[in-house]
Amino acid sequence: MQYIIVTHSGELISSDTIEYVQRFALDNNRYSIVYSPSLSPSDKWLIKVLDNSRSTYALFGKAAIITEGECDEYYFRAVLKELYPELARDIAVFNAGGKTSVPKWKDFLTVMGLKVYEIYDLDEVYNIIYTTETYLKLGPDGNGVANLATFAASHPTLHTDIQFQYSNNIYILEYGTLENYINLSTKAKLPELIHYCSQTNDLINFLSSKDCKALEIKNIMQLIKVDIIGL
Repeated sequence: MQYIIVTHSGELISSDTIEYVQRFALDNNRYSIVYSPSLSPSDKWLIKVLDNSRSTYALFGKAAIITEGECDEYYFRAVLKELYPELARDIAVFNAGGKTSVPKWKDFLTVMGLKVYEIYDLDEVYNIIYTTETYLKLGPDGNGVANLATFAASHPTLHTDIQFQYSNNIYILEYGTLENYINLSTKAKLPELIHYCSQTNDLINFLSSKDCKALEIKNIMQLIKVDIIGL
């Protein structure tokens, strides 16, 4: 006997069941599309990661934002809820566990029928834009601050070069790392992000400001929102 179970719950999706799962979605004309891709062993491993991190809900939305780490994930999920709370269920935000894993997640989620958006710290320009240049740390601690100023001064087309990648759904933070956006002088830890986003008005005040970093974050999120649901 065979059964067909239709659900909006991620509880039934795991690395053990994924090969039997079909994903239904609507195209731009409101016609149903069925995604039933053949999954490689590495794809099944990604599902195991989703399962262990309780993130299988990502397969039930319209899109996914992939970040490098858990602090970035928490931050951009909070930003999304603050700017567009109505989209919080349609857009999953989760981290790839490191920037080198982002392409694997993008390929997997794209095959599953989701729109995928990548958000990186500034140093990703060395892998995507300035691929022949010598890597310099561009973070909030050590030599990163001095390097950041030198880097910006020596790349007058940085703003345009970064925005050119938007059409590929790749968003690189122009002003450094997440820490540069929340004014931390050391690498952020998750409790600090929770305090910043949820227990103070810091995030609300930041997003309400005319700060160039705030304007960039709001522009990125608006572009993602427009790409998914239109103006």
